[in-house]
Amino acid sequence: MKKVLLGMLLSLPVSVFANEIMQFEGQCFVVDQASKVEKCSIFMGNDGKNAMSVLKMAKAAYYTENSLDCAGQPGCKSRLGTSESTLQSAKYYIRDGKTKQITTTAKENDWGCFKQTEGKLDVCGRVQ
Repeated sequence: MKKVLLGMLLSLPVSVFANEIMQFEGQCFVVDQASKVEKCSIFMGNDGKNAMSVLKMAKAAYYTENSLDCAGQPGCKSRLGTSESTLQSAKYYIRDGKTKQITTTAKENDWGCFKQTEGKLDVCGRVQ
């Protein structure tokens, strides 16, 4: 039973991406009143058409997907959810690395964020 569970956990990121998966250690936070920053693992990959990532935090994981044509550009139409099956329409935007205020120009150490357009999820991450 332990081997089955371990196999399922290890295959989770692999099932999301068709191409090679890159893993980075980073920092993430959910935008809310506290916006508490915590360490997270960031998994990134693509299927040749879309860029996909998973921001894996201590108590939750957030899945993102957006077109390779506009990946990393503010206003890029994306999808965000807590699993592949719950992805909803979202927009990519940037927050300042120190103040966490929304900005239109990206600098080193800024936060890359995804906010659902009709849902409540709003999450940010950056590679350390």
